[in-house]
Order: sequence, then structure tokens, then C-alpha cells
Amino acid sequence: MLHLKHRDINTSNYILQLETIITELRAELKAVHEELAMVKAELVSVKAENIVLKERIKELEQKSTSKNSSLPPSKDITRSGQTKSIRKSSGKKVGGQYKHKGHNLEFSKSPDVIIPHKIDKCQHCNCELTQVEQTEVDRQQVIDLPPIKAIITEHIKYQVTCPCCYQISTSIMPIREVKSKVQYGACIRTLVTYLNVRQVVAKKRLQELLMDVFNIPISQGTIVRIVSESAEKMADKYAQIKEYVQVSKVVGADETSCRIAGKNHWLWAYQNDSATYLYVHPTRGMSAIESHFPDGFQNSILVTDRWPAQLKTKTKAKQICLQHLIRDAQKLIDCYKSKWANKLQKVLYDIIHLTHLDKIPICEKVRIEDRLRILLSSPLTKCAHKIKTLQQKLIPLQNSITTCLYQRGVPPTNNGTEQSVRKMKIKMKIAGTFRSVNGADAYAVIQSILDTAIKQNIKPLDAIRNPNCIFPSIAE
Repeated sequence: MLHLKHRDINTSNYILQLETIITELRAELKAVHEELAMVKAELVSVKAENIVLKERIKELEQKSTSKNSSLPPSKDITRSGQTKSIRKSSGKKVGGQYKHKGHNLEFSKSPDVIIPHKIDKCQHCNCELTQVEQTEVDRQQVIDLPPIKAIITEHIKYQVTCPCCYQISTSIMPIREVKSKVQYGACIRTLVTYLNVRQVVAKKRLQELLMDVFNIPISQGTIVRIVSESAEKMADKYAQIKEYVQVSKVVGADETSCRIAGKNHWLWAYQNDSATYLYVHPTRGMSAIESHFPDGFQNSILVTDRWPAQLKTKTKAKQICLQHLIRDAQKLIDCYKSKWANKLQKVLYDIIHLTHLDKIPICEKVRIEDRLRILLSSPLTKCAHKIKTLQQKLIPLQNSITTCLYQRGVPPTNNGTEQSVRKMKIKMKIAGTFRSVNGADAYAVIQSILDTAIKQNIKPLDAIRNPNCIFPSIAE
């Protein structure tokens, strides 16, 4: 009996030990399962990150150029030293085309100076020929500048006592209320404004130019003041340009960065074939648009890129810049050899081609829209994330891609507006930054006047002299 009891006790202890071991193993197994789940989750995350990184590596390996991004052509640096153009060949030879008329300097009908080169003596026997009648056989004209010298005009002020009423009368000077008795005239002020704004001559170099060429001493501070005063005189016409652009049927919109006192600002441009309106704002968001156009362009078709603030603007309709989309598609072609992007690019080129026709057949419009709809609705399961993203962003903008096919006055690209902001980039490369907001605002006002004048075939110099000359043709 004692032996059996002892065996029962050993069995019971053994079972307890087994149960303890099983419990511990189950706990370890649970911990292993949890750790395995974490590893699986981490592996999924790593795979997803790996896909993103691979796409990023492809983007970095494929250099951005002006043909597949917003970089300017000056940044196009490749190993071969050549740039790759996305323009399609026209089939014409390089250089002047057949029957192209050349242009040479024309003879003036009324030359200022005529110098006859008559023959004094015979070139063979030295016989006197001054009294012999000579025949004119050829003419040449030389265009040159006379010695440049500034004209200094002195104005003398007089006063006199009337012998009848004994009151004093004083003559009126042409320039009133001046601190200095010596002032710069209207021609110098016009030239300074023209060279600094239109020709983008930096203040220091402009100071040197005026001294070397005209022997006119001038300080950089005076140059700034002259430009600011020119902008003030143009303020009324600047406001009229704004009103004109806001009610126009077609308006192109764009923006570009600029530096003011070392801080980033934005130059906003709104333009059409007749006028350009530029202004500077510290932000690139919706508030920048609302600060000048709170009601948007409700009667206008806005030609723009896909910048969110521009897309939110209240308009009658929109036209997305096809050249921007062609560059976006080219980036996908360069990075991923995307067939979808290649097809999209061909559709965009065909739309641009149709806008050049005198009349677009309805069947062509329907066909091009069907091609575009198929592209934007086709599944892209195995494509890169960037390709899918572009497709998803274009789906809600499908109608805005083909607006130019139905509104003949609407351009398919926003090249005109990009040209309006290009001067600012040149200004930034030369000057680096504006010293103050007032200086940037003055630049925007004057450049608006000058761009508007050029679009109306008016010389910029004439527009600076008389800003009123630009408005007879655009006032409606």
C-alpha cells in the first residue's frame, strides 16, 4: 500500500511538471507568433518602402531637364553636353528656308552728311582732274553715333515789383519744390527706368554706364528713386490693365519665385494677347489670388498649369497647359519607359495640332476625346506609383484638357504667361534679390506697362515716356 501511494505521488508531480512545461511552451509559442506577426508587418512595410525607394532611384538616375520638368534650358547639363528636345521634327532643313527673303541695312534717302570722294589727280600719269567732270559710280553709307554729351539747361527765376499795384510777381520754374537745385531731366529718367527694368541692367553697372558713356554722375539710391517715381506715374494705367485683364475672355495665369530682402516671395502674372498684369505677393496660396482678384475670373477661361490655387480660382472654364503635361509625360517616359505616358503625349500633341487648323471637324474632336477618356480610365495595375498618380490627377481635369478644341481663341499652352514671368528670373540671376517690397512692386508695375506696350507694337521707351499711349487699343 505504501508503495502504491508513493507511485501515485510521483505520477502526480510528473503531471504537474508536464503541465508547467506545456504552459511555458504555449507562452513561448505565443510570443513567437507575435514576433512573427511583427516581422511580417515590418517586411510588408520594408517591401512598400523598397518600391518607393526604387522609383526614387530611377528618378534620380534620370536627370531632370527643361524637357521633362520646370527647369530652365540653362540647367540642361548632360554628359554629352547636348540637350534632348521633345519637339517633333518638321521635316525642314536647318537654317534659312527656300525663298526666305534676307534683310540688309537700307540706304537712307536723306543722309545727314554727304562726303564726295572726287579724284584730284590721274592714278596713272598724275594729270590734274579737279576741273574735269566726274561720274558717280557707287555709294556707301555709314551709320554711327555723334559724340554723346549731356545738355545742361539752366533755368533762371525772376521776380519783379509791379509799378501799378506794387505787388511782387515771381516766375514759375519748370521743377517745383525740389531739395536740390540740380535735377535730372525727363530723358535721363526715362533712360534709367528703361535700362534698369526693361534691359535688366544692375544698378551698379547702370551707374558705371551713365558715367562712362554720358559723363553723368549718379548714385544707386537715385536710380532706385527714379524707378520708383516712374512706377508712381504709371499707377493709373496699371490699375486699368488689371480691370481689363479681369474681364477678358481668355486669361493666362502663372507664378514664379523672387527674393525680397533675402526672403522668398512670388511674382504672379495674368495676361492675354493685349495686356499683362504682374504683382508680387509673399505667398503662393489662394490668399495671393484673392488679394488682387477676390471674385476670380468668372467671365474668363483661365489657361494655367495644375497648381492647386489656380485650379480653385472661380472661372467660366479652364484650359490646362498641354506643354506642362507633355513635360510630365516625358519624365515618366525617361524614368519608367512608360507606354501609357507615351500614348498620353501623342494625344496631347494631336490636340495642339488640331488647334492650328482653320476649322476642326467634329469627328476629330470626338475621336481625340475618346482616346483621352480611354487612357484616363485604363487600369494601371503594374505601373509605377508616379504614373498612377498622374492618371488620377488628370481624371477630374479631363474636360479642361480639351477646352481649346471648342473655344478657338483659347491657346493649348500657357507659353505666353511663362514668357511674362521669364524677365523676373533674369532679374533674379542678375540682381539676386530686391532690396525692398517697394522696389519689387515698382518693378511689377513698370514691367506690366512695358509688356502691354510690346503686345500692342509700341516701343517700351515710348511707353515709359507716355504710359497713356498703350490704352487706346485695349480700352473696351
